[in-house]
Amino acid sequence: MGRARLLLLVAVAVALVAVAGVSFYYLSQPRAGFPGASIGYGDPQLQSSAKSGKPTLVYFSTLDCPACLMEDRVMDAIVPDFNTTVNFVFMRLSSSNGALFQDWSVLVVPTLVLADKDGIIWERHDGYVGESDLRTDLQRLL
Repeated sequence: MGRARLLLLVAVAVALVAVAGVSFYYLSQPRAGFPGASIGYGDPQLQSSAKSGKPTLVYFSTLDCPACLMEDRVMDAIVPDFNTTVNFVFMRLSSSNGALFQDWSVLVVPTLVLADKDGIIWERHDGYVGESDLRTDLQRLL
């Protein structure tokens, strides 16, 4: 009986290690819209931006979002200063891009996704980002 329990314990331990390994592998892979993934996923405008050789900021928003209205003001202040060095892609939720919001797990608006010049996502902000913080992030990408 002692040997059977030991074998069962070893089998359970091996199974747990295997599940943990698969889980770690899955969770460590870059997901669409998150750091480490390519920005050129799921949308022709994003694919074009990823190939431009300039950093990209993707701004996800909706029309009925108070925080998005505040973020719009930040974007109005920032775009003129960076429009020659950064690609800005504005995504307002609509029937044509709803799948992209879902694929990129955009659950909170505004969401800002920043990618480097190679199209690899560097940072993601879920929620409002102030002007000074956003300027700092964009400077780091240049």
